[in-house]
Parts: sequence; C-alpha cells; structure tokens
Amino acid sequence: MNGKPFPEVSAFVAKLPAQQRSFFVAPAKENGDGTEAHPWNDLQAALRALSPGDRLRVRAGAYKGVFHIDEACRDGNEEAPIQVFFDGKAKVAPEGEAAALTVRRAY
Repeated sequence: MNGKPFPEVSAFVAKLPAQQRSFFVAPAKENGDGTEAHPWNDLQAALRALSPGDRLRVRAGAYKGVFHIDEACRDGNEEAPIQVFFDGKAKVAPEGEAAALTVRRAY
C-alpha cells in the first residue's frame, strides 16, 4: 500500500434471528425428547425433526456417520430459518470416503 496505513474496518456482527424452540442432541446411550435435560442421541433424526424457527444445539462428543439435510428434512424460510449450532467440541466423523454432512435444503 505504498507505506500508507490500512483503512479502518468496522467489525461485522451477525444478527441471528430469534429461535422459536431450542432442541439438543448429544451422544448418549438412551434417546431423549430433545430437551436440554434429555437430548436426542441421533443427529440425523434430530435434523429431520426440526421445523422452521427451530434451533438445534449439537453438544460436545463424536457423531459418526454420514448426515444429510435433504428431502427428508423440512425447509426453513428467511424469517424463520432452521439453525444448527455446534457447541464445544462436537466432532462429525464420516464413515468411509463420503462427506460427513451434505446440505440440500434452503434456510
């Protein structure tokens, strides 16, 4: 930049839409009802259970398999997207050479 300082850049702050409902998934022996106290134990089933406006919190742990957000999952929309957050140290590990996660739904 020929000795000139970099121009100032303001920080980008993403504004997330408010969720309508929150659900949880965690690797566990027993399957729960998706609440924080009793999370689901199957990530693929959790992804398919979500509706527009829902937020899924993926808790720390290993999730082995191939996961699809596809025709079997619902679409969110611009006003009510489906949000998936990976908390802590969640690890998605594919089986074989396939991609661990594929997304084919809007919002």
